[in-house]
Amino acid sequence: MIVKNEEQNLSKCLDSIHDIVNEIVIVDTGSTDNTKKIAKKYGAKIFDFTWNNNFADARNFSLDQSQSKWNLVLDADEYIEKINLVEFNNFLKNEIAIGKIQINSKFLQEGEERFSRNYVSRLFPRDIRYEGRIHEQLISELPRRELEITVNHTGYFLNNKASRNIPLLIKELGESPNDPYYLFQLGKEYQINKDFNLSKKYLDICYQVLKGNEQFYQSAVICYLHTLKYLEEFNRAFLILNENIERLDKRSDFHFIKALLLMDLIFKDTKTYSHLLTEIESCYLRCIEIGENNSDDIVSGTGNFMAFYNLGVYYETTNQFTKALEFYKLSANYKYMPAIKRLEKIK
Repeated sequence: MIVKNEEQNLSKCLDSIHDIVNEIVIVDTGSTDNTKKIAKKYGAKIFDFTWNNNFADARNFSLDQSQSKWNLVLDADEYIEKINLVEFNNFLKNEIAIGKIQINSKFLQEGEERFSRNYVSRLFPRDIRYEGRIHEQLISELPRRELEITVNHTGYFLNNKASRNIPLLIKELGESPNDPYYLFQLGKEYQINKDFNLSKKYLDICYQVLKGNEQFYQSAVICYLHTLKYLEEFNRAFLILNENIERLDKRSDFHFIKALLLMDLIFKDTKTYSHLLTEIESCYLRCIEIGENNSDDIVSGTGNFMAFYNLGVYYETTNQFTKALEFYKLSANYKYMPAIKRLEKIK
């Protein structure tokens, strides 16, 4: 781990992992609180590193201190929610691969608590290292395998890290101006920061230079569509949608953002676009058909409870009240508060 001023989070993280690992290596980049004191309680080996605005350097320094054959990397604002220890130990004994773990990140969007889910390479043999100032990536040709390890991440909830992340991403782009990964990440940061014009600027370029075989291609397209939605650039958004129908057809969040774009377009000019209303229903039904079991890097709910709820809204506004109640109830079964509140109001 690399840490700085994490006294609020560190205990929860280490409680979730200290019985599973052989050693805990913590590299501190300048804490002024009780972070080191807390780490010592867990028997951690603590090292100091002078922060140089380069996450890969700090990560690699921490890996250099490890004495183990395998390394599991966590951040202090993460904690293990679930782990299949039999699979975990078999992987360490029998595999020559990189383990990807599921990370559920809590964030605030449109006034609601939401979770994104993606698989990140975090368990790997001792000789592998990182590159990249920010959103650092492992340098390795080893195969990657998803493991039954679920980690909850709270770092982006009510925390704006744009002031730290954006300058580092701009530096990376200064050295590699057409790198689609950093263009995507910078566009995403500006979107989180609600600077949609700058988000579009970088996502425009990102989309132009994407080849289509990138691991993050689908996520970049979804991000781009959300920025275009906020800016009400419908012509561009539907062009992007049409260009990616085949490639993204099996992602629930692709059909979810299409439904949101259709809804905004109809509300903006009902007279011209009201004939598209039934397409909204089709989009949400497709979301439910796809579900979320096989999807990586999506917002949780786009394949179930949020799609159920939005279908309820659709049916209620089109005077199909029996169907509306049915889908509100399906959404409420997931404890989705907007659905619960809507049912209470209807009663």
